[in-house]
Amino acid sequence: MLTREEDPRLDGDPALPAELSRRLYRRMLTARLLDAEAVALQRQGVFPAYVSLRGQEAAQVGSAAAMDPRRDFAFPTYREMAVALALDVDMTGYMASHRALWHGGLYDPMASRFAPVNAVVGGPVPHAVGWALGEKLAGRSGCAVSYFGDGASSEGDVHEAMNLAGVMGAPVVFLCQNNRWALSVPNERQIAGGSVAARGAGYGIPGTAVNGDDVAAVYTAVREALHRARSGGGPSLVEALTYRAAPHSTSDDTSRYRDPEEERAWTERDPL
Repeated sequence: MLTREEDPRLDGDPALPAELSRRLYRRMLTARLLDAEAVALQRQGVFPAYVSLRGQEAAQVGSAAAMDPRRDFAFPTYREMAVALALDVDMTGYMASHRALWHGGLYDPMASRFAPVNAVVGGPVPHAVGWALGEKLAGRSGCAVSYFGDGASSEGDVHEAMNLAGVMGAPVVFLCQNNRWALSVPNERQIAGGSVAARGAGYGIPGTAVNGDDVAAVYTAVREALHRARSGGGPSLVEALTYRAAPHSTSDDTSRYRDPEEERAWTERDPL
């Protein structure tokens, strides 16, 4: 098992104000309960498939809470249900997208500042950069927050988007939720060098790795990155180091590739 010195997932962070901490915890707990209900609905045949976020509530709620919903915009993958919740997306409309009846669900992306769910691995990242460049060219102060996983960080779309953002100084925060597993492939077999955050240097982007199971750490890192972008400092890369406590999706079987002892060890670090 890694020590605190070896793995920043284990680092602590100063406490947030009590009322903010309570609000974030309520959002995390609500997301956990909604996630369990969504899995149950898939098992009952209501959803053809569902992708759980269990274990990643702190990374999602903390990052979304740092945003200014009056001007910023989130670009999610298929796993960011807690981000949607934190941005006050109509959750009935959000869940409707999992019924495969309406593309993007029935919520209003413009009102919620939460883009339609994007199931293309790495797909939301260039979209976020394009939107952020539009804000910059229009002289507005909005920033994009782009969500992607450690597996998506190996996609060409992500590298191209980060390079463009670095060259153009786009006001975007790249938020990588490194949950250690790209479906059945662990970090050590997919990330050369062992760090997604370190890749930012190649694009002139500051990168930082934070404990993704600590909602205060994520909130603080994303808030600082947004302030930097809003002040004309350009993009940042935040790697939230966490763990995918559930299978990749409701059609996945973790027993085929993951050690049960590893799963038990990570339950002790559950963000809730």
